[in-house]
Amino acid sequence: MREELDALLAEVRERGMARVVDTLLQGVSGFCAPVFDSSGHLVMGVVTLGAVAQFDADYEGPVGLALGAFARQLSRDLGHPK
Repeated sequence: MREELDALLAEVRERGMARVVDTLLQGVSGFCAPVFDSSGHLVMGVVTLGAVAQFDADYEGPVGLALGAFARQLSRDLGHPK
């Protein structure tokens, strides 16, 4: 169990967001990207969800790239340096 958690956290840190694909809710995929304030504190997560059959859950796909860009811009708007 701990090894699975460590692997999940490593993937989230590497990718800069979390992803679920047909796991927590049957037939649903989604991403959650963090938003940070000027002190580097997590202030919210931006989520997007969709049906597995129609949702591109590739990190490098249009949904993943757009969500990541949005979350980074929102963080910058809040004063985060990255």
